[in-house]
Parts: sequence; structure tokens; C-alpha cells
Amino acid sequence: MKLFSRNKEGQMPYGAPDRALDMISGGLTAVVAVLSVVFWQVSEDAVPIHFNAAGHPDAWGEPFHYLVVGGMAVLLWAIGVCCARYPQYVNLPVTIRPGRAAVQNRIKCRYLRVMLIALAVLFICLLLKCRAVQTDAAWEAVASLGFFASLVAILALTIAATVHVSRAGRK
Repeated sequence: MKLFSRNKEGQMPYGAPDRALDMISGGLTAVVAVLSVVFWQVSEDAVPIHFNAAGHPDAWGEPFHYLVVGGMAVLLWAIGVCCARYPQYVNLPVTIRPGRAAVQNRIKCRYLRVMLIALAVLFICLLLKCRAVQTDAAWEAVASLGFFASLVAILALTIAATVHVSRAGRK
């Protein structure tokens, strides 16, 4: 199966914007994978694996947890890319109208592709925050802010997608 191939039976039309969004999210996910392997190789100390509400680590684990984070990012990206090609797997609390299904499905799949970019940024910030805590780096606050901003972006995109798809079904 070609990941960035042309449209096949039962799939959404796949245009240049979709291809660009998939490549951006794929590139960022590759950065997550590379960072997780690099951090795993250079890490000798315990790795923070959980943070409390204040952003301070309250649980520590082995360095292989970097690989777990990278693996989760790649897995979620792969699932997201596949779901963006098959809209029946993208679930929003919206009624899909038979006459407007193509428009509604195109909108929700486009939002999913943008969310995959925000998710990759979230994983990058998580890896950087864990490494910053582990090495007492000064840029921990920047990574924490990026992580929080990514979470807010995913929430905002979910709300916007729900409203946008709902309104597209009423036209």
C-alpha cells in the first residue's frame, strides 16, 4: 500500500492539501521517532514518566520509556492517516446528512490531518520536557508551554471540527 497514493475505491478524494498535511505530520512524527531513539541512547538516568498538575515529575522509569513515547506517536499517526482516508472511522458527535455526506466527510478528514500535526508537536514537547527535567535544562518551561499549547490546540480543533461539520450538514 502506498501511503501517499491516489484515491482508491471507498476512500476520500486525496488532493494536494491533504498530501501536504500528511507529509508535515509524517515529518514531525519522524522527528519524534528520531528524538526518542537519540534520548534513549544517551540517557543513563531515570526518566520522568508522569507529571503532577503543577508540571513536576512524580514518577520515574527506565530510559526505554523514550522508545514507548516514540512508538505511541508513530502508532497514533499511522492510525490517524488511515482514518483520514476512510471517513467512516472518524467519529464526531454530528449527524452526517446523506445529501451533504461528501462535504462533511471532507471537512472532518481535513481537521483530523491538522490534529495529527498538533499531536506530533505535543509528543515532541513531551520528549523535550522529559529530557529537560532529566538533564536540568533551562528550557523545560518552553517545552511545558508547548505541550500545554498543543493540548489546547487539539481541544480547539475538535470543537471547531464538530461545529464546522455540523454547520456543513445544515446547508
